[in-house]
Amino acid sequence: MKRIAWLDSVKQPSHIHKTSDEGMTTLCGHAPREEKLWEITDKVLRKRAGYSNYCRICFMDGKKSLPFIKE
Repeated sequence: MKRIAWLDSVKQPSHIHKTSDEGMTTLCGHAPREEKLWEITDKVLRKRAGYSNYCRICFMDGKKSLPFIKE
């Protein structure tokens, strides 16, 4: 398992997700490598304006200290 996050088509950060297949899909169903407008990055902050950026579905079990997928 690894973490993955991306900037969307207007360069806004996504939530941080968990993936088990090297970033092809997330546990909650996103396919970040298929969307050509997204830029995979490890620069997405853990918190934004006091709110967690971790996807609630992907990180239901807690365990947030995973390495990020590299582009």
